[in-house]
Amino acid sequence: MEINRCSRCGNFYVSNGPVCPNCTIKDNAEFIKFKNYMESNEEQTSLDEISLATGISQTNLTRFLGYDNGTLESSDYSTN
Repeated sequence: MEINRCSRCGNFYVSNGPVCPNCTIKDNAEFIKFKNYMESNEEQTSLDEISLATGISQTNLTRFLGYDNGTLESSDYSTN
């Protein structure tokens, strides 16, 4: 394992996940909310509109879209 910097809070941690163990639960919940929103809203929409509708910051939405073109499953956030 190597030392990583959490893409959510900026803290350093040792883990394989994209965020530190402290942020994993928050990130999983937001990713599920984002995924559900996208599945139920087939119209194209802006990050600003998605952020307002879901309460997820645009920064976190951009991170979610950056993981394998938005195909990340919440189980990929595990802190192995």
